[in-house]
Amino acid sequence: MEKTSTLDIIIESFRCSHQRRKFFFFGFLLALPPATLLLLQRVYDITTGTALLEYIRQFPMLSCFFLLWYGITVSFGKSHLIVLLETHKKKSSPKKLLLPLTSFTKALGIDLLFISGLFVITLLVVLPPMTASFFGHTALAPLVLLSELTLLPIFFVGYLLREFTYFYAFLSPLTFKSSLEAGANLFLRQKATCLFFEVHFILLNLLFTFLFNLVMLSIVALSQAVFPLATELFFFLVTLILLSWFEIFKQALWFHFFESIARPKKPASDIPQTLKGEVEMPGV
Repeated sequence: MEKTSTLDIIIESFRCSHQRRKFFFFGFLLALPPATLLLLQRVYDITTGTALLEYIRQFPMLSCFFLLWYGITVSFGKSHLIVLLETHKKKSSPKKLLLPLTSFTKALGIDLLFISGLFVITLLVVLPPMTASFFGHTALAPLVLLSELTLLPIFFVGYLLREFTYFYAFLSPLTFKSSLEAGANLFLRQKATCLFFEVHFILLNLLFTFLFNLVMLSIVALSQAVFPLATELFFFLVTLILLSWFEIFKQALWFHFFESIARPKKPASDIPQTLKGEVEMPGV
């Protein structure tokens, strides 16, 4: 397996994040839901969890539609972007811009599996503090802290497994179940490397969030001074552009990281297929 440093992965991901215009179409799809959510938060002053719950209570149908739209858009955009990153690596062009319907349903299945799984786990973990709060138990604070400390690594691992399952599902001939198993096996073989990279990934997200907020504060201040009636429009457009690029960059990061740890040490033809967890990755 070739050793690739985290810095090399970041540099390569940055390079390819703006080299193909087709990337931005699917980056746009991935960025559209969060950009819309940020605009709604700004327009309706949704700055706290309580305000968000109140908005959902007032507009339940709209909230359900938004969640459905969010899930479909992310699954569609993510699966296509992964395939485009692979064709970019091979310096080739995709035969078709859009994947078949079966690929889209596979992407939806992956997301539904992980979302429902994490939802059930979250309910089980938060049940003790919810029960303690109902009875006014003195152990509420420790239970809440314990729940948070339990859920944090679970979400970390869940995010990793989802990424790996996506890559195996769309970059190899594996079935849905086999992709999930291969992703889990890869994580188990590379636990320390995966968690080390995910820490860097979180730091990059924090850095982008900081820079993004600085840019948006400047854009809003300038817009209010020059053209106050279009402030929300400028906010939305700039948000959409920045998030579109960042979504491409994030997916490129995971693509190049996955490539660096999933590529076999020997040519695929030399590896016995009976080896558990070792999966031939076409072009990876």
